[in-house]
Amino acid sequence: MDKWKAELLVKMRMNKITQRALAKHMNLTEEYVSMIFNGKKNPECAEKKFTNAVNDIISEMSVR
Repeated sequence: MDKWKAELLVKMRMNKITQRALAKHMNLTEEYVSMIFNGKKNPECAEKKFTNAVNDIISEMSVR
């Protein structure tokens, strides 16, 4: 697993963000998100988009 994926998964766990919630926020399927984290898909822009999405979710959580 790529370092960024492992770090992002830890950040998601610490903030109680599921892959389902991430997929919904990004308008992706859960299956596609899973494929990216499992390394079956590896789009070039995934790191930036996934990191930004997780940070957005965390920001939205802190506003509540």
